[in-house]
Amino acid sequence: MRSDRIMIQEEKSCPKLFWGWWIVLVTGIVSGLGVGFNNYGFSALFKPIASELGFTRAATSVAAGIGRLEGGFDAPITGWFVDRFGPRWVMIVGIAVMSLGLALMNFISSLWTYYLVWGLIVGIGLNVSLTVTVDKTLTNWFVKKRGLAVGIKFALIGLIGVLILPVVTWLCVTYGWRFTCLIWAAVMLLGIPLVGFFVRQKRPEYYGYLPDGAQVDPASEEGGKTMIDRGIEYASSFQEKEFTLRQAMRTSAYWLLVLIYDAI
Repeated sequence: MRSDRIMIQEEKSCPKLFWGWWIVLVTGIVSGLGVGFNNYGFSALFKPIASELGFTRAATSVAAGIGRLEGGFDAPITGWFVDRFGPRWVMIVGIAVMSLGLALMNFISSLWTYYLVWGLIVGIGLNVSLTVTVDKTLTNWFVKKRGLAVGIKFALIGLIGVLILPVVTWLCVTYGWRFTCLIWAAVMLLGIPLVGFFVRQKRPEYYGYLPDGAQVDPASEEGGKTMIDRGIEYASSFQEKEFTLRQAMRTSAYWLLVLIYDAI
């Protein structure tokens, strides 16, 4: 009996880590590997691609611009897919598409195939899986600590991106840019089981949590409120507002963000 009491006290003094932080960690790492290779690693691929295929520097850089421009327009569609099917499957499909594109880079031989593969296929896969979908997931799981969660994600992306560049450079020098893209396709595929295990399909209330890992008010338990009701009350206490796609598209802030995103 005494040992049981000690164990109970230890469990209370050492609460489990809120699952949302595992989502932050995993999505930050996977996003860092994908965004880091696409944004930072591309600088190592740029010259070898242009040299081998006979592209000008201007023509070679267009592919990266295609992916970023396309990202601003598929964001509303991606958001709808996340709401309809859940973030886990959207991320998994997007990572698979990005991996397919990286694998196809091993076979390109002309400018149009380069634009199609890197600009569209890799770009769509990246934008669908590791941008809006991740941000939507984090905003579902965090309210008060949302800025911290998103900041940690971006910090991981920046840190991993810096570490990726010398690795990609070494791979290009040692194995060539084609095989480097093939290797990174395999690296991204390794992120699928992580996403499948850690990323949840719904908001935290469906799994018995409040956003931010907040503790349930004992008074709400006595009132017979569901966890969904408690989550709504918790979010409302921070002036949380929900927008439909149509409502968001009617605001100037939405179009301003689209323009800024495309400009970046």
